[in-house]
Amino acid sequence: YSLLVRLIPFCIEKYHIMELGNKETAKSYFYSVMSDIVYSSSISAGSISIAQLVRNNTTHEPGILAKKNVVNFDEIPEARWKDNDIVTILQTYLQDGIANRDDGVIAGIASLVFTGNVNNFETLALKKESLFSHFKAPINNETIIDKLYFFTPGWKFTKINPNKYTETNAPRIRRDYFLCALNLLREEHREFSEVFKDTVRFANTESGRDMRVSATIAGLIMLLHPDVESMSTEELEAFAYIALTGRKILLRELEIKNKNEYQNVLE
Repeated sequence: YSLLVRLIPFCIEKYHIMELGNKETAKSYFYSVMSDIVYSSSISAGSISIAQLVRNNTTHEPGILAKKNVVNFDEIPEARWKDNDIVTILQTYLQDGIANRDDGVIAGIASLVFTGNVNNFETLALKKESLFSHFKAPINNETIIDKLYFFTPGWKFTKINPNKYTETNAPRIRRDYFLCALNLLREEHREFSEVFKDTVRFANTESGRDMRVSATIAGLIMLLHPDVESMSTEELEAFAYIALTGRKILLRELEIKNKNEYQNVLE
């Protein structure tokens, strides 16, 4: 199920996630394949500029935050930004859904996805160090981490063997058709959140933060049970467990950085 979370940014506006894991688990490949002219874009995090991100002051053309539904920042642990304003722009966008450049403000609906490799998770966990402690770009501040909806522990995934997915006569679906279908689901996100509001309860959290867990549950329902009625109680429990797990990894990071402000007690 956790692999399906990669699709949720395509069907929920401003659903922001991070996935760090081993090489050869198709992180970069997935978002590269899903990139297209209309809906999404995958870029190397270190190569992004403010003009590409927000607005080109020469042509006045809006950047990808305004034009795309999903923006993937790949290789985020290795990114180095000469312009520190990029961090401020990302922080403001994650918090308010807007981005500023000079006297211009753009409002976007893009979901942001941060991906990259991490090879020493066990060592960091044993030392109780932050997973973000070795990032080269200063995006490991509390505001950015807290605004993410889900963290995918990619180190739990086995390497993907492409030979398993190359059957000549296997049924396929066109990418452009699939992306269009996911885009249409964006209009129905809140309806799916209503499905479990009387069934799932969260403890030890604030409404703004449990909203992020609820969005993940709604996204999984949208992808696997768009008819809703076919979903079992056991499946809803599984979706809630996945959503909590992905959010609690982020809370662990916040607790490491500021124990007085954050506690990893969400249930």
